[in-house]
Amino acid sequence: MSGLATVADLPAVAVPAGLTTANLPVGVQVVAPYLEDRTAIDIGRHIERVVGRLTLI
Repeated sequence: MSGLATVADLPAVAVPAGLTTANLPVGVQVVAPYLEDRTAIDIGRHIERVVGRLTLI
């Protein structure tokens, strides 16, 4: 829920994290401490590296 991160003025990024058994996309939201925008982006990159890029056709 992006609203909580926004109200708290925290940086957040949504990262695709794969597909369910029904082929529906799943995402993960990373919320970082105040003024740690780069931390959220870096964690998102790590998740993408482990899970792989999500390609929907």
